[in-house]
Amino acid sequence: MLFHSNIIEEQAKKLVGLSVNHVWTADAIKSLFSLVQMYIKGCNYEEIDTNCCCKRKNYVDNARIFVLKVIPEISYMCGVFVQVILAKIEEHGDELELSKDFKSFASCIKEGVLDYDMLMAKYKNKWMRVECHQKYCNN
Repeated sequence: MLFHSNIIEEQAKKLVGLSVNHVWTADAIKSLFSLVQMYIKGCNYEEIDTNCCCKRKNYVDNARIFVLKVIPEISYMCGVFVQVILAKIEEHGDELELSKDFKSFASCIKEGVLDYDMLMAKYKNKWMRVECHQKYCNN
């Protein structure tokens, strides 16, 4: 199981064209990663929806499911990963200082931005995700 919730895992599998009864394949994980990349690079719902492998019932339904259900789960998993790394560093007493980008990795995924600075600009200006990419990248 890749996700914390069976329901979210089933939805993610459908979005990448994988039967809910099958295990994750390398191609399915690549497809999921491609959708995540599109999201954090600022693609709109229509562009994301077009790249989902399942039939949609209504306009951009697949993208909505991906953004509202799957992205938070992926963000959570990334946050757990970062916390484990931080705990291991502390456990070994290392003086290693990790970058703000690494520490904010889960938040960047959740908010759909590329790095810490973009995340701060999004919060400061109260931009929506796509708007953030348009305005931040044009500066």
